[in-house]
Amino acid sequence: MIMSAYDRWATTDPRDTGEEIEQPDAYLTTRESRLPHINLLDAQDTLATAHTCDLKIEIGVIKFWVSRLDRRDGEPYDRTVAIEKLIDGAWLTIGQYDGENPPAMIDGIGCQITTTQTAVIW
Repeated sequence: MIMSAYDRWATTDPRDTGEEIEQPDAYLTTRESRLPHINLLDAQDTLATAHTCDLKIEIGVIKFWVSRLDRRDGEPYDRTVAIEKLIDGAWLTIGQYDGENPPAMIDGIGCQITTTQTAVIW
């Protein structure tokens, strides 16, 4: 799946000020795989809107939702991302993570992101 606006995001390190790095290819080949950062998700078109969140990525049996709520509303993080997986015909939330500090994997689901596509691994 081609990720719109990813080329711009991929040349920045989301952990710093967002300035472009001099060798983006070196950064992409040396950085560890992570679930999508909130900057990448925010740059995506919204595929669907639910009561409190926006669907940003849907790849096969996996969906990534970005909450429009924050901690004051009861979310675990200010920028919460939920992962859903299609299991036995039902979409089930299998985990949530802090979009500003994404982990490498949740419940066996991870991502390997390049400048042209996102591969979701489960």
